[in-house]
Amino acid sequence: MHNLTCVMTRREESYHRMLCEHEQERRKREAQAKARLLAQTNSIGAQAKSGVPSAASQEPASPHTTIRTKEPDLDRFLVFDRYRRNSLVDHFLAPSATLADFAQVRFEEQGNFVELPYESEVQQDERGITITLTRDGQVRRAGALSPLPVRLTKTLFLPPGEERLMVYYTIQNKGQSRLQTRFASEWNFHLLGGGRNDQAYYHVDGHELEDEHFDSTGEVTQVQAFHIGNTWIRQDMGFLLSEAATLWRFSIETVTGSEAGFERNHQGSCLTLLWSLLLEPGQSWSMEISCSGHEI
Repeated sequence: MHNLTCVMTRREESYHRMLCEHEQERRKREAQAKARLLAQTNSIGAQAKSGVPSAASQEPASPHTTIRTKEPDLDRFLVFDRYRRNSLVDHFLAPSATLADFAQVRFEEQGNFVELPYESEVQQDERGITITLTRDGQVRRAGALSPLPVRLTKTLFLPPGEERLMVYYTIQNKGQSRLQTRFASEWNFHLLGGGRNDQAYYHVDGHELEDEHFDSTGEVTQVQAFHIGNTWIRQDMGFLLSEAATLWRFSIETVTGSEAGFERNHQGSCLTLLWSLLLEPGQSWSMEISCSGHEI
């Protein structure tokens, strides 16, 4: 049985600084070499075209020649997570936040729900197991002097004998002013989908994706149903939403070092469902997510 939710949280390692110094020095040296070559070309014209060694070939050996990388500019792929890469992570995002911001962890949390405690209640009967998680938090608004109190409740229901998870979200504006925000539910999965594996996929009902690979990046609007899976491990997981959402997806990658050199490694895929909310004082918003596992 494959562990779908085994996704690494990315932290800074000591060798990342070595990589950054190497890549910065390499870009500096390349820029200097290009400038010198351009100056040579302008000054000697035809000689440069007839075999005069380039400035780059005349450069002394770099002090970082012992560092090897499998592709240039790897330092630009260094991303460090500020929270654990779990699932059902609850975000409130500003309207200006983009997929690129989210993937690079350069966004600002408008709420205080990520990695903070929820009140929990667990019930089990013949119908299944019900877990209710509730948190009274706050959501900030652009231009407002103070945040609004918000109650978020998510209920997880697992029926016996089925590969199915039901998630029920309710968000209530407990303040005295209108709440306008974007709510995002983040999920992280590992389906052995690195290296553009043709057997690991995203399929979105009613949409033709330019790239369906599990390690692809993209944004799809008006999503009501989609699947992720891997035909080699014969696992498929379907999602059905009671209200259409915007789907963000991107590959979670680490940069690691080995004897062969620094390289990128796929650690999983982040899928995030977003809804725009406009709630008057006391008003609530609710929706359901049905997740079903299938053997293929």
